Amino acid sequence: MKKAIVFLVSWLVLFSLSGCHPSNRGAINNSTIGMSYSVTKQQYNNDEGGNSIHIEYPLLYSEIYSMTTSNDIIKNGIKQYVTDYYGADVHNLTLNLSYAVEFSEENLLSFSFRGLGNVKSAAHPNNLLFTINIGMPEQNRLKLGELYFLNADFLGIVKKNLLTQHPSSVNVFNDSELSALLLQADSPTGDCFSFFTKDSLVISIAA
Repeated sequence: MKKAIVFLVSWLVLFSLSGCHPSNRGAINNSTIGMSYSVTKQQYNNDEGGNSIHIEYPLLYSEIYSMTTSNDIIKNGIKQYVTDYYGADVHNLTLNLSYAVEFSEENLLSFSFRGLGNVKSAAHPNNLLFTINIGMPEQNRLKLGELYFLNADFLGIVKKNLLTQHPSSVNVFNDSELSALLLQADSPTGDCFSFFTKDSLVISIAA
């Protein structure tokens, strides 16, 4: 069973690198015309087919803009993650997921989803963690590689923070494996996800 290795990278450290500031990539619109929206909690329940699935998810609303695209990104992202993890026609699944708004500003939303899943035939339950980052006002799902240049300098900073916070990971990833994980970060079916807080980039790697 894979476990998530979660570690932080300070924004101040990333800002010191040329080419590593999110605004340099153009994936986030930094226009002074802000996008005002609110986030409310919704609940999905499915107790059919031997399942006990309970998922809390965010719903975005704006009095000015349609948030349909963002809400579809969230719903489809959750569905794709669960389907990839357990299969499209899973039965006897107990799944509880909740979310947190990790970062919320006019040009970027970061959600983390955490929970526990267990199939009756499995030996152990699964600790689940995945994320969804949405750029505004375009309402597009963002990947780590669209926000930062994933070059050698970036890899060096990530590796330093990873080894400082999780020394035993030195035996888990070599440089090429870590680089490959970062390159596919935030793919719905991948093992590496990222989200933002007010002062850090947070990276989660299943290992």
